[in-house]
Amino acid sequence: MVCCGEPRMINFDKYINDFPALKGIGRQNWPVFYDPRKNDPIIMIHSPVGTDVFFNDNNKFKVVISGFCTSLEACSKFLKDKFIDRNSEPNYLEYVHTFNSSALRTNITKICKKIGLLEKFGTSGARINLLELIKGNPTKYPILMTQALCCVATKKESDAKLIIKKILRENLEPKFKKCLENSLNAWLSKITQNKSNKCILFLLGFAKKEKSAIQLLLKNSSIGRNGTVYIGEIHKISLLEHLKKIFNDFLVFIPHPAQLTNTRLEEYLKTKEGKKAISMVNGIF
Repeated sequence: MVCCGEPRMINFDKYINDFPALKGIGRQNWPVFYDPRKNDPIIMIHSPVGTDVFFNDNNKFKVVISGFCTSLEACSKFLKDKFIDRNSEPNYLEYVHTFNSSALRTNITKICKKIGLLEKFGTSGARINLLELIKGNPTKYPILMTQALCCVATKKESDAKLIIKKILRENLEPKFKKCLENSLNAWLSKITQNKSNKCILFLLGFAKKEKSAIQLLLKNSSIGRNGTVYIGEIHKISLLEHLKKIFNDFLVFIPHPAQLTNTRLEEYLKTKEGKKAISMVNGIF
């Protein structure tokens, strides 16, 4: 939890007018950052998710699939699971809330199948639960699935691109900005410290003409001399270029599973980025 600030007692009920999904969580000790701009509030609630809970120093991942979460509904489910249902099973929260909607699970699997990734793991079939495969055998399925920012949202709005534009505004509340930067720094460590020498990074958010939300975020974040991530500041190298260097250019954007259709997927596979994804899968295994 420390990555996004120390926990503090928060009454989630006071945010319900702007964020109805938070109803029922009540007063809890949890890191929450809020920029209460009139008619334009933005909130960050730490919801740590990821399949990294199944990996150790001797079990490195070869694939990273990552984006960031703007769904307060998903965040609310995480918090209710923790505070209301009080599930205490080790690693349960981090695992079960990783791309937990049926659409995300189904479409990520569909993308991985189409670009040849599942075939490389010797897996086929119509009904595949990628999360369950990773949980059951992380050695056979060394795939890290995680989120860079989880969760950041604006009032009654889940459009990632609009949220990123608000994050990049010059007058963002300093403590809120620091919270976001801490989250990105924690994410950078998570996706790089336990990766194998040959590893591919799939970023959720491919756009044909204009930049996707994840591209905007990474292009407008940079790495300082101390190796720290900064948002909206110009330093020597952008976070996107830094990631390309760390992953030896094995970095590719794929369609976001939340907006995926069969037509969009087929169109993507014909693009330069889609062909690059297939080529990288063949090159990494």
